Amino acid sequence: EQGAAFPPRTGADIGSTAAPLLEGNGAGLDMPRSNNTSEKLKRNLSRASASTVNPSAKKEIEVQDHDHIFWIGDTNSRLHWPGKLGGMPLGRAIQKVEERRIGELLALDQLNMMRRDGLAFDDFREQPIFFLPSYKWRPGYDELDMRSQKHVPAWCDRVLWRSTKRPAAEASLYNVHLGLK
Repeated sequence: EQGAAFPPRTGADIGSTAAPLLEGNGAGLDMPRSNNTSEKLKRNLSRASASTVNPSAKKEIEVQDHDHIFWIGDTNSRLHWPGKLGGMPLGRAIQKVEERRIGELLALDQLNMMRRDGLAFDDFREQPIFFLPSYKWRPGYDELDMRSQKHVPAWCDRVLWRSTKRPAAEASLYNVHLGLK
């Protein structure tokens, strides 16, 4: 887990954090650890902000005290499939990826479902996803590794943000870089 805060230079206070969420196999939305996402985010930003922005602060700066918050990192989210440990069955995921049915895959994305249900990242934005899942690339190839159930495609690395001060932060590009081999 890591966090950072940037002292205001343009009259805006910016905080960022990166912490893996939903550790484990992404078994489903019924995971109790999904309920601590907001607290984990708040703790990371508070710890970093108190020591970076104002070392002599008597009160820790909380996440909601920043004008712009950026969360960048691995959510470890998977494609939810009720009652199936490991998420969506691999065969169905492969079919949807090959047919580029991104919307159907995103409808089962755990992070999207948690945000929709108010379990994580309230008031945060994410640029719309129009690209195929970025997890898990097969080493040495330009393709997803879909050889086993533990490699079901998903969008794990994400960028979310919240702005309370105008002008609000905006994304200009959100994509996966193909060709990394």
